[in-house]
Amino acid sequence: MTRVVILNGPAGSGKDEAASYLQAKGNTTLGVPFAHQEFKKRLFDITKTIYNVSDEDWNNLYTRENKESSSVLLRGLSPRQALIFVSEEVIKPKYGSQYFGNAAVECLKHNHVNVFSDGGFIEELRPIISKIGVSNVLVLRIFREGCSFAGDSRNYLPVDVGPIVVDILNNGTKEEYYCTLEYEIARWLKVGETKE
Repeated sequence: MTRVVILNGPAGSGKDEAASYLQAKGNTTLGVPFAHQEFKKRLFDITKTIYNVSDEDWNNLYTRENKESSSVLLRGLSPRQALIFVSEEVIKPKYGSQYFGNAAVECLKHNHVNVFSDGGFIEELRPIISKIGVSNVLVLRIFREGCSFAGDSRNYLPVDVGPIVVDILNNGTKEEYYCTLEYEIARWLKVGETKE
C-alpha cells in the first residue's frame, strides 16, 4: 500500500527535519519504510533550466542563508522569488495548477509512506488523492512560534481539504516534536490498517 504524509508549514517550522527523521527512523520505530519527497523537485529542475544555473550554483544559492537574497544568476531575483515566478507565472498558467501534483504522483514509492516536506497547495494534493485514495493521505500542519508564510505563495491547507488533517506545535524540544510526529502517524497508520 502506498501512503502519503504532507508536511504543511512555513519556512523554519521543521518540515525537512521531520521528513529526514522519519526517513531515517520510520522503519524501525513505525514498522514501515518512509521516503522523503518534495513537490518542488520538478520545480527546481525547471527553474535551473530556465535560468541556465548549474546544480552546483543552485545548491550554493538555495541555502537557508541565501535563498532570500537576490542573485545576478537569477536576473536579480532571490531563489525563492525565482521559484514562485516559474511556478505561478510560467508553469501553472500554461500546464495547469495540478502540474506539480501530477509530477509528484510519478515519483511515489510503492509500499512506502511518502513524506512530502513542502505541501501548501490543494491542487498538488488532488492528483495524489485521485491516485491512492483519500484515506491513504495524512496532512500534518506544523505551527512554530516566529514562523509564517509571509513572502511565500504557499499557505496552510484548510481542515476540510479531504484527508485527515492534524495540527502539530513544534515549540518544544526535538525529542518532543519527533514523539508527536510518530504518535500521530502511528495512529493514522493504525486506522488505515483497519480499513484494508
